[in-house]
Amino acid sequence: MGPAHIAVVGAGPSGLACALMLARQGRRVTVFERFHEAGPVGAGFMLQPTGLAVLDHLGLTEAVAAFAQPIDHIFGREARRGRIVLDIRYSDLKRPRQALGVHRAALFHVLHDACVAAGVGFETGREMVAADRGVLLDGRVLCPLLLSHDATVRRERPAAQRP
Repeated sequence: MGPAHIAVVGAGPSGLACALMLARQGRRVTVFERFHEAGPVGAGFMLQPTGLAVLDHLGLTEAVAAFAQPIDHIFGREARRGRIVLDIRYSDLKRPRQALGVHRAALFHVLHDACVAAGVGFETGREMVAADRGVLLDGRVLCPLLLSHDATVRRERPAAQRP
């Protein structure tokens, strides 16, 4: 089955979705978040069909869609010359599916609540800057496997910094 305890760095949408999938596989999961309280950062965004497929897998699409606005068409022009730079009709896709415009807070709360219900642990106020073989920069043994959804975490410490 793999490692029994897995650390996920970052309580954003991808970190929470990953943590939930792993917890539902029977693994003990801890999400490490740099902020003192896990919560949404930012405003709204679009869930594209690929992201919706992840929510489908988690059984959360309907819960998120209740807070979202369907998007059928995205169109954009360059400001200076008026040239069309984006024109996507979701009905033209091989497998048509609308995108969803959703506030980040709504998506966060649906994913976070599902994680808590699945037994995912949260440790807040810890900024991860580097990890090497499951050991954090401060020397604390974390877990056998570290998954980072935070671009600021270096995957491995330089050899000169290793114990």
